[in-house]
Amino acid sequence: MSRMRMARALVCATVFAVTWGCLTTERPAPEGPLWRTQSELIAQPGKFVSGMGDAAPPGDEETLTRRAEHVARAKLGDAGADYVRSVLAEFLHETGVGVDPDSTAAQEFVAAMGAETSNAILRQSLRHDTWRDPHTGVVHVLYRVPVSFVNNRLLEAFRTDLIWARLFRAGTEDVALARLTRLLNERLKAVVSQVPPEMEEPPQIGQPPPEDEPENPPPEWLLLGRHKRYPVSSFVTATGVGESRSAAGQNSRAELTRQIAGRMATERLALIAVRPDSGIARNLLALRPADLGFQNDVLTADRVAGTWYDTVTDTYYVMWAVDRRVAADTWRLRARNALRDAGERLASARNHHKADNHLTAARDYFEALGGLQRAVKWQLAAIAVDPERTEETAGLDPQGLLPPAQAGLAELIGELALRKVSGNNQWSARGVALREPLVVALVAGDEERPVSGALLRFSFTAGEGRLAEHIQTGADGQAVCTVEEVARSDQALGRIECTLDLAELASGLDFAEMQVPSVSFHFVGRTRRNTHLALFVDGRDTQGEPVGTHTVRAGLAAALREAEFTLLDPDTVQGRAALFRAAGDAPEEEVVRAFAGLGRELEDRGFLLVAVGKASPRIVERAQTRQGVLYFAHTEVVVRVIDPSLPRDRTVLTVTADGKEAFLDNPSEALERSRVKAAELCSRRLIQALEGRLGAE
Repeated sequence: MSRMRMARALVCATVFAVTWGCLTTERPAPEGPLWRTQSELIAQPGKFVSGMGDAAPPGDEETLTRRAEHVARAKLGDAGADYVRSVLAEFLHETGVGVDPDSTAAQEFVAAMGAETSNAILRQSLRHDTWRDPHTGVVHVLYRVPVSFVNNRLLEAFRTDLIWARLFRAGTEDVALARLTRLLNERLKAVVSQVPPEMEEPPQIGQPPPEDEPENPPPEWLLLGRHKRYPVSSFVTATGVGESRSAAGQNSRAELTRQIAGRMATERLALIAVRPDSGIARNLLALRPADLGFQNDVLTADRVAGTWYDTVTDTYYVMWAVDRRVAADTWRLRARNALRDAGERLASARNHHKADNHLTAARDYFEALGGLQRAVKWQLAAIAVDPERTEETAGLDPQGLLPPAQAGLAELIGELALRKVSGNNQWSARGVALREPLVVALVAGDEERPVSGALLRFSFTAGEGRLAEHIQTGADGQAVCTVEEVARSDQALGRIECTLDLAELASGLDFAEMQVPSVSFHFVGRTRRNTHLALFVDGRDTQGEPVGTHTVRAGLAAALREAEFTLLDPDTVQGRAALFRAAGDAPEEEVVRAFAGLGRELEDRGFLLVAVGKASPRIVERAQTRQGVLYFAHTEVVVRVIDPSLPRDRTVLTVTADGKEAFLDNPSEALERSRVKAAELCSRRLIQALEGRLGAE
């Protein structure tokens, strides 16, 4: 019995120990930042509108972060739009503004407010935190913006769209705006006061003020979107948010720039529509909208209108302001100076053009165009911020100098042309230099006068290699480019393009539509070993009737084989040659088409080369001698070497030979001997020419 009691006591003690251990052992804290492990920080708006995204492997950390950011920003935009819809739904239902919240107009207005506010949030949202799970490799990204910032953007959009929406009765717009402002403030105070202490996160970026600093409520300019000391009639203002004062200032300047650029786009369309015959309208039509880009580094008469630090969200707000009158005066002065300088350059360009100083004229034209483009941008910016003086600003260039300047430059560029002088259609083994340099001439006008001092650019557009990229034309207008190496490549055909480099003349302008047509040089990676020669010789007498050419073809074939060229089977060649008539003098394209199939069959073994010859044996004279009649025979042989690999100008060699012989009382023997001699002469010249193009191996 005592043993039973002891056993029972031991079991109880063991159970107690295990239970106590389970109760006292601390569970491991969840890994990762608080915003990832406590979903309520993301699900509830709280003090922020947030969006969290994640991306799982495969992919490096940069790629995963980019994918997670894309997801987080999309969720942030959706969260911002949802927040705006909930606020406006409450506003329309409870504030008694006299609008049916279920009407189509109200729903469209709410949707528009959500979209505009969401876009504004995404423009200035900041990535708050990034964390990568060390176990799974998943990257998590958090984007968030303070609710106070979202409220500010909502009020700006609401204020802007009140008039066109026509949702509220005339005269009640200010009342509606004031009620929405009060509602947003009440919601923000309620939300901040309800955030439990355990959901507070320690600040991760920036240094907040000391804890004993008194409460700092949002300033009026942040809530209303306008500053009483900087009225809209005299200033353009914008607010930016950031994790530092500097970042908020940069964002506010960027937002200010976007406002002015948007107004410039609107004024551009209005000027073209309302003043189609004015000089500024003609100038604007000659430019693309992208040419009028307005950047924040050209802001003038700008200053900080207000700065506020939100101690609750550790966020800085900065309002930036631009004085309309001062900025407009500054930009008008810049436009006036740019127009004066451009007019002088334009006159100089026309004079140099008449004197055939094409490069100097082109440089002056480009500088004039650059100045005119800047002047139009300054005019448009001045009109955007100071529309009351549109007449004065638009009248700075009453004629519209930009279109005639563009026409003058286009005429000048149209007179220039590039001409290939030598070096095209070369054969070269891979890994060596081209034997001949590429020579290009730049000429002007119908007389093709040489243009010296121009910069030509050479570049590989098919294949690879090393060459001198930029070469200046000499007094004869020619530029000589040495190709130092043709790299090994799978491509049979290589191409080097030569263009006139206008970049150094264009002063940063986009001149894509004003280009001198380029010229291209082609080369083929041929060697004696990878070249298969198809030899065909056609014979005709003086009446054009076919005659035997076996002697000529056999003599050429024997000499080529002795020189270690690879000749294709005569029957194969004859079969291909039968596809066209009069093979000896057939057009180049017809020969290429006839042998195209054979070229494809040889792709795995090398390249095809076609030698098409025409032999014309004839008796040219008879002389009576004591021994009998002496017959004089001539056989003229013309052989064209055609390279089907080239895109054009495929006839790379033409060799001629004239075999002359005489024989007594036997004209046939005289003809045969002349054919043999012609074959010997033609063979030597053909082999010499082929070896000259192929080079030593």
